[in-house]
Amino acid sequence: MNYPDDGAAVKIFVMIIWILDTLHVSLMCHALYYYLISNYSNELALANGVWYASVAVNLCIACLVQV
Repeated sequence: MNYPDDGAAVKIFVMIIWILDTLHVSLMCHALYYYLISNYSNELALANGVWYASVAVNLCIACLVQV
């Protein structure tokens, strides 16, 4: 509504970035809950890479925005 001159490609790109950012925040919330609530004081849980998916999504966002 605020940018009527933007093409459909730009609007779709913004929507994709928005969805990926929402996914990233969700994955980070899951990782924080996993490490700080579910496995509190469990050093062996640190060996599990729950946060890897969040890093991958963040990398995708950074690459798309920089391109």
